[in-house]
Amino acid sequence: MSASSTEPARLVGCPICGLTQTVGALSAGTTACCARCDAVLLRGGSGGSGAATLCFALGALLLFVPAYLWPILEITTFGRVHSYTVLSGTEALWQGRMWPLAIPVALASVALPAALILVLLALSVARQAGIGTDALQGWRRLCDFLRAWAIVDVYLLAIFITVVKLAQLTDAAPSLGAGLLFAMVICLTLALHSLDAEGADLAPGADLRPDGSSPPTPGSATRTFALALGALILFVPANVFPTLTVTAHGSTQTATVFGGVVDLWQAGMWPLAIIVVCASLLIPFFKIIGLMFLTLTQGRPADRHARTRLYLFIAQIGRWSMLDVYVISLLVAVLHFGLLAHAQAEIGSIAFASVVIVTFLAARSFDPRLIWQPAPADGPHPGQHRGA
Repeated sequence: MSASSTEPARLVGCPICGLTQTVGALSAGTTACCARCDAVLLRGGSGGSGAATLCFALGALLLFVPAYLWPILEITTFGRVHSYTVLSGTEALWQGRMWPLAIPVALASVALPAALILVLLALSVARQAGIGTDALQGWRRLCDFLRAWAIVDVYLLAIFITVVKLAQLTDAAPSLGAGLLFAMVICLTLALHSLDAEGADLAPGADLRPDGSSPPTPGSATRTFALALGALILFVPANVFPTLTVTAHGSTQTATVFGGVVDLWQAGMWPLAIIVVCASLLIPFFKIIGLMFLTLTQGRPADRHARTRLYLFIAQIGRWSMLDVYVISLLVAVLHFGLLAHAQAEIGSIAFASVVIVTFLAARSFDPRLIWQPAPADGPHPGQHRGA
């Protein structure tokens, strides 16, 4: 990293281990990493002005309305073309009295992405107006919360998988709305990347330990373990009970999460089958076991870097568990042709959505600073302080 004389050094708190450290200005293409856990603190090239974030967030906002109004899927049956938007899945689930599934689908695919774009615009405008990062700490926390739950990028893959699943029943193809949605996701991703490059300064008056780090949130480990255990219990009915019932050409088939994987494999779509088995089975189970492991090994001095990488991996992959829920919502909306074809979500889909939500809550409740908190053996002795 290279410091600039025109911009003062900043006191930055590491979001992973909590260590506070001074970081100078960075030139374009450089990155400042934490001296203890190697987490990225700042990226050079943004200038901290919020200009790039503003441009990309504005682009996402302009694409949002047409992406959600234009059809994302077109189904052709008996010469008639039926169009479906992002909201079609939520409407079909609600009309089928599956509101416990309709609400999280609507929030994750529509409401929270819209809120995230608006918060990004507010942050970037505030930075352009010269408001310091100290006054925007609350908005940054809100942005971090929304970006974890706004899972619109997974929806794009769900559209493609739905088209593949419908190939044996009818003619289905993505429409213009899917392309607009893809462009919106790109703009939103670039806006978030630009925001991350600005970093987060240490909050004024932060309570620091003698070793220069901020303490973890009280009760984080207990809440995380309890939520992970609840998700593990829900994981059984989510994979045992049926998630979808499809009636087509007079025959009725009941599918489970694993059954959907088998169907894709038998259809020769083994790359998609691997993606679905990872997103719907392996990732939720790995998240649950991984979070339990992290809570049980908190404060352990060995393998802290490895456990930090495990936490970051868990935090990144969790969003893809929503894939199967989105596919179910789309199939329920599309397969609605009376006696010809009909799809209905079952109790297993609610259990699976519950697993996804509870594991999300567990990952959010875990404070990674627990990994780096000093164990009794390596903590400072009475009357002695350790340097950062």
